[in-house]
Amino acid sequence: MDTVLNWVTSFVTGSSQQVVCNGLLSTIQYLQFGVLQGSVLNPILFVMYTAELSHVVAQPQFHQYADDCQIYVSTLVNAVHSAIDRFSCSLEDVEAWMTANRLHLNASKTQVMSLGSRHNLDIVTVSEVQVLTSTVRVARHATSALSLTAG
Repeated sequence: MDTVLNWVTSFVTGSSQQVVCNGLLSTIQYLQFGVLQGSVLNPILFVMYTAELSHVVAQPQFHQYADDCQIYVSTLVNAVHSAIDRFSCSLEDVEAWMTANRLHLNASKTQVMSLGSRHNLDIVTVSEVQVLTSTVRVARHATSALSLTAG
């Protein structure tokens, strides 16, 4: 066990980076936080770091892959507004957890989307949802419902 812990510790500490622009090198900057971008271990380490987030999102449901998280609510058409309220409360819990764990909810990458039959979607008149302090338009296509960034 100590060997694995030492290996992971060496991976996440002592990293530096340097930028080349027009053939000129910047000074070396040592990273105080995080890991170098592009490593195959980054998604695994991120999922390990954010694993307990699934316990924060008890209701609605939660799905996570690499650095993307999706929170979703299943509801009947006549209960859309209460589902949005549950969703908003869940996001407040997520934001509190993220703040405590040095993460940031990126509102510019956050999307809200309604799924259902064409008939049911025509009945739902919600075009915007309050996501914490931002208003997010309901999208027709989604790439992710919640994006996390370390920082």
